[in-house]
Amino acid sequence: MTLAIGGDLNSAKLLLGIAHPQPKKEAGKKGSRIRSVARGLAAEPEWHEPVRKAGAAIETVRREPEDC
Repeated sequence: MTLAIGGDLNSAKLLLGIAHPQPKKEAGKKGSRIRSVARGLAAEPEWHEPVRKAGAAIETVRREPEDC
C-alpha cells in the first residue's frame, strides 16, 4: 500500500485487483462451439468396421460424372 501511495502503478493495480476481482471471461463463441462439437463426437459410440475375410473380393461401384 505504501508503494501505491507513493505512485507505483503496479502496486495500485495489484491492490485494486485484490479488492475488486474481475469475473473470469467466458471462452469465445468459436472456442465454445468447437468444444461442444468435440464433446458430442466423443459421446458417440465407437464405430467398428466389419471384419472382411482374407481374399474376399471388394466390389467397386463406378459412377459417371454428372453434367452441370
